[in-house]
Amino acid sequence: MDCTAECFNKTHTEARKLQERGWQPRWFCQDKEDGSYRYVGGYWEARERGNWEGIPDIFSHDTDSPPCVIEE
Repeated sequence: MDCTAECFNKTHTEARKLQERGWQPRWFCQDKEDGSYRYVGGYWEARERGNWEGIPDIFSHDTDSPPCVIEE
């Protein structure tokens, strides 16, 4: 597995763990009938204000692991 795929898999696994612990998307809700997600608003307003308070950084790298480096 190349480093890019390894980083993606690790990020995906961490995001899944957050969801398993009860994390819910802030700007989407899941339809109970078909399971799809619907935008409920708020993202663009938060972005305009630069207000990311209370938003977990699910894409940050674990500081205990070496960063993925793509070698050319």
